[in-house]
Amino acid sequence: MSDEEVVYICNALDSHTKSERGITTDSPAATNKVLGLCRALHGVGVRASVLSMGRGRQRGTFVFYPSVKRCFDNVPLYYVSFWDVPIFSHVVSAISLLRWFVFSGKMSSVVLVAYNRFWHYIPLLFFANLFKVRCYLDLEDGFDLPPGVFGKLLAWIYNFLCHSGCLIACEALGGQVQIRKKFICYGVADEVESLKAKDWLTGPLRVLYGGTLGRDMGVGLFIEAVRLLMAEHPFLENKIKFVVTGKGSMAWELKCFAENEARGWVDFRGDVSGDEYLFLRSKSHVGISLNLPSSGLRDTVFPSKVIGLAANGLLVVATRTSDVPKVFSLDEAILLLDESPKTLADAFCWIECNRGELSSLAVRGRNAVLRCCSSEEVGGRLVKFLGVGGGDES
Repeated sequence: MSDEEVVYICNALDSHTKSERGITTDSPAATNKVLGLCRALHGVGVRASVLSMGRGRQRGTFVFYPSVKRCFDNVPLYYVSFWDVPIFSHVVSAISLLRWFVFSGKMSSVVLVAYNRFWHYIPLLFFANLFKVRCYLDLEDGFDLPPGVFGKLLAWIYNFLCHSGCLIACEALGGQVQIRKKFICYGVADEVESLKAKDWLTGPLRVLYGGTLGRDMGVGLFIEAVRLLMAEHPFLENKIKFVVTGKGSMAWELKCFAENEARGWVDFRGDVSGDEYLFLRSKSHVGISLNLPSSGLRDTVFPSKVIGLAANGLLVVATRTSDVPKVFSLDEAILLLDESPKTLADAFCWIECNRGELSSLAVRGRNAVLRCCSSEEVGGRLVKFLGVGGGDES
């Protein structure tokens, strides 16, 4: 193992801590990506751990949660203190992060990676810079509109404090940072070693739609496409089953649609546990990602879930947003020509009418993500980018 340790500063949460602290506003996609990168580093001989704020949106309960160390999937997680009080909660998080760093005894052997630009990290990063610790930024979510004064100030501070380099989730995000060294990282393909064979020819095809359920993420597009199928292709009711997981601003609308208008077509599961999501994914044939190209998400967010869907043998149906067309070619996934409900409904009809081609299409999609996002590939490139474990930092 390398003498240096990579520490990810973020808000990743394991299910136990999430439940213990009553957190409902976390991002499972962010947690999965950070843990995947840490495991990839472990795989190439570099120690990696997570320093998490372990917080959610403050609710004014005045409950204090002390710092704690846990381990999830062989990745050490250090949770700092969280005091659920208005406003001061954020100050406590910032001070607790700094306190962990000062008393960790790792200042001489640590490399820091800050996940997104949160002001809570700034005291820690400033102190780390004083001791010449290498600090990197992992920019997953950019500004979808020109930022105000605060946003510009925050971006400038991070350009200064994380000048060692920047991981970006898609090519377009490179224009939002003034850091010279950049590395495009879509995430790690958390593939299983041996996929169970799927029956693509008989029985209903299960289509999984999960993640943040908001308008920009395509909930309205999904609802209207299902309505078209119900009106114009009712024979598909017993041949395609939609399973929906996640939470967001349109979750209630989607739940009502599933339980009333689309009963028999859509099974709404809501905010499921990590284990339940993995189970549902393993039973599904198709995974969909519907971030709207017309929204600000086109150039600011990469839908990392497509990596996990394809790596686990699902056929990906996705809008042509962000870097998705750079990961998949037209013979490795179904990439929608536009974001109209008819185009999406037609894609589902094509899937049902061409079942014999789906398996090979899914295999090609899986191979595509493994070529660029396997644990070995990402781990090796991260080592070189971060300059750890004998990697070349130049």
